Amino acid sequence: MGFASLPAGRWVSPDGSMAVSGGWRERWEAIRRHVPDWVPRVWHPVKRWLPLLVSVGLITWLVWKITPQKLLAAFESLDWPAVVGVSVVQVIVLFSWDTFCLWWLFKQPNRHVPFWALFRARTDSVVWSAVNLEIGQAVFAYKLAQVLGKSVTAALGRCVVLALFDFGTLQALALVGSFVLLTPLTRGLRWIPIASVSGLVVLGLLLFFLPQKWRAWLIQKNWGKWLAWWTWRHSLTLMGLRMVMFGLMLIYVGVGLALCGLRPTPREIVGLIPYVMIAESLPGTGGLGERETALVYLLDPGPSRVGVVLSFGLIWSLTTILGRIAIGLLSWALPRKKVTGEGEEGPQENPASAQPTRAAG
Repeated sequence: MGFASLPAGRWVSPDGSMAVSGGWRERWEAIRRHVPDWVPRVWHPVKRWLPLLVSVGLITWLVWKITPQKLLAAFESLDWPAVVGVSVVQVIVLFSWDTFCLWWLFKQPNRHVPFWALFRARTDSVVWSAVNLEIGQAVFAYKLAQVLGKSVTAALGRCVVLALFDFGTLQALALVGSFVLLTPLTRGLRWIPIASVSGLVVLGLLLFFLPQKWRAWLIQKNWGKWLAWWTWRHSLTLMGLRMVMFGLMLIYVGVGLALCGLRPTPREIVGLIPYVMIAESLPGTGGLGERETALVYLLDPGPSRVGVVLSFGLIWSLTTILGRIAIGLLSWALPRKKVTGEGEEGPQENPASAQPTRAAG
């Protein structure tokens, strides 16, 4: 339904059936009231189950295309205990490094955040990351805020910062990789990180040159307090920390494929696997389905080896998902004690507006 603007600040629909006064919120609420009742009833279940449906659909399609018999034969030809073992080590190492990165971020610029308090909040919430990374980050922010007696929105703000740097670092790695491995495929894919990195650069410049009035408004918000003290040094440090994590993932893929009898070159690993990591961040269940589809079509191993690549992808995905679930269940079963952290959110934080409500950890 379109709207035409009137000089008096009223908006009307083209057929004249609805007129709305006020700002954009009032207009949006008026539009929502005219949405048929069946739309939210259909949309909410679809939105809830869409990630699972995407994962199941992609895996079903890949297995059907290869055939279950060929996939089983390929799996039996692998040294699968070694591949599973390496994958378990990968889950533990990446989880530990990711937790260290979070600890570094949350203790900036001068906050006292006990490592084990953050580690416990991370292990308690990692089960949700097995299903959806965004949900896992939100649960982590909530649990850490409970333990430290801090604002949930402030914790969510720092999680958003980490997500932005993950996105930017991975896109930059993919862009560099497209010049390391020069093929028609990487030349075409190169435009994805070019657009993404350009967008992030524009966003950074907008924040840097933001008018003082708007910047002060952002800093007053709990989720934007980090802007009061963030510097280029913090940006470079966090980017370096995340680059190490993605580098560890590249090493794991190279070792895992070698154990499967494939011998991708370092240029192929650097040039193609970052796009696999980008694909696994799309809507799905823990990357299941997206990861395997990207591996099969980017590596293009040929009909005789496609089952091996799919088997490796399934081991990678299932080990990651089940590993996160195992860490979370173990954390839930272990006893805990209340740990609190002290420290200011930033040099411009107003203590009077930051009185937390303490909750039992």
